[in-house]
Amino acid sequence: ALLIFLHGLGDSAQAWSGVCFQLAIKYRHVKFVLPNAPKIPVTVNKKEVMPAWFDIIGKPSRSDEPCDGIEESRSILQNMIAKEIESGIPARRIILGGFSQGGALALYTAMKEQQGLGGAMSLSGYLPSSELRATERSKDTPILMCHGAADQVVPLKEALLARDRLKSSGYSVNYREFKNLPHDFSMEEYDVISRWIGEIVP
Repeated sequence: ALLIFLHGLGDSAQAWSGVCFQLAIKYRHVKFVLPNAPKIPVTVNKKEVMPAWFDIIGKPSRSDEPCDGIEESRSILQNMIAKEIESGIPARRIILGGFSQGGALALYTAMKEQQGLGGAMSLSGYLPSSELRATERSKDTPILMCHGAADQVVPLKEALLARDRLKSSGYSVNYREFKNLPHDFSMEEYDVISRWIGEIVP
């Protein structure tokens, strides 16, 4: 099995290597791949060049963002997934996950896959576009969403909006809210993720 994990805006794969290493010790049959985002100017951060999967302008609602660059990032991921499938890992044994902007890209890519994946996981993430149309084959991809109720960066309402849109599109969504968690990751969240991975790719 395979888990591709995507870091957030301005971050790096290195920041998530510890978490994924712990999971890899527990799930020795799962290969972990942590790509790094390209460095691009980000509008909301005064055009500062930083690792980003797509541009963020700073609209009041994330679903109104044009997300310039998201298709390029999606095609990089799709090529990565296609190579893994070619090497013998079934699509149903592949999980796509990420934090914040990485979680948004994970959901976006999973919804556009022509063949359903094993699962998609969004931590403190959101659905990047209100125009997003899911492929029929992707609708049986189980989704895990984890969000902190105290998140000031991606407010809780974005997660609830994403959850409701995914459910109304026909996805099965396991939604978990963490009471005092800001835009961050917690051990409580780690336990939820760890159990979910075990259920999705035993």
